[in-house]
Amino acid sequence: MFSSLSLHKHRNFFDIIASLKKQDASFWFRRWARTLAAAFFVLLVLTSFYVLSLQAPTSPSGSSAIHKLLPSFSSTSRKATDDVFNATLGFGAILLISLPERTDRRDAVSLIASAQGVQITKLINAVKGSEVAAKAKPAGSGKQKLKDGEIGAWRSHIDAFKWIVDNGIETALILEDDIDWYVP
Repeated sequence: MFSSLSLHKHRNFFDIIASLKKQDASFWFRRWARTLAAAFFVLLVLTSFYVLSLQAPTSPSGSSAIHKLLPSFSSTSRKATDDVFNATLGFGAILLISLPERTDRRDAVSLIASAQGVQITKLINAVKGSEVAAKAKPAGSGKQKLKDGEIGAWRSHIDAFKWIVDNGIETALILEDDIDWYVP
């Protein structure tokens, strides 16, 4: 922004501000015009979609053809949402990674999960980075110095992945014990 300004031509702070205001007027106008154009485009698309849904021919079942393109959340298709509202939030499993000695964190997550109707499927014991053998550390850890906490987190997640693969789980949610869980 200051690249086109030569500060030595200006005598004081107020001259600089006045110069910036002159330069920025076209910038702000272009930004305002682009925002207005984008808003107009979104409004045009939404209006067109609404008009098409009103004028679309109906099928023998009584629903319009345009509604067949949209996902339906009626009572006949509750299956799509039923999967999400189960105890594992639609995942095959929910795993919690936690250090064995941090029972305070394990208890807190377990209580909050239970209160919310969420089931923690598997508790993965976290590993301290200082306990990981040098040969077992991730490739590249010699080039960049990884902290013990980073190595421990890596090893703990690898253990979680191993459990997922060993048990044939297709989808999983991996949580750490310091999760920030919003409870309304």
